[in-house]
Amino acid sequence: MAEVSDRPAEGRFDGREHRFPVRVYFEDTDLSGAVYHANYLRYMERARSDMLRLGGIDQRATFEAGEGSYAIASVAIRYAAPAKLDDALLVVSRIRRVRSAGVTIHQRVMRDGLVLAEA
Repeated sequence: MAEVSDRPAEGRFDGREHRFPVRVYFEDTDLSGAVYHANYLRYMERARSDMLRLGGIDQRATFEAGEGSYAIASVAIRYAAPAKLDDALLVVSRIRRVRSAGVTIHQRVMRDGLVLAEA
């Protein structure tokens, strides 16, 4: 039997990419059994927050100290194929550009190597 952890799910870095596993639950789906479109953004946000945390950035401490926040300025998502109930997904994130007041992150939600959504 696999060892069960009490720790929350977290991703990992693989070279320059951050990989974050996500399971599709009933609450994520619409009446057709496919993931509701807005939930892909939720998956991407979880992955982004995890990537920052694993990279040593404490978003909560930064915000509470009044030093700013990591707000999203813009998002454009392209949907390619649906995810379904109980699918095991992987959100792959990669920093594309770093500027003084912002970071551009490319993210893909994938299932078995197939890109389902991309931002």
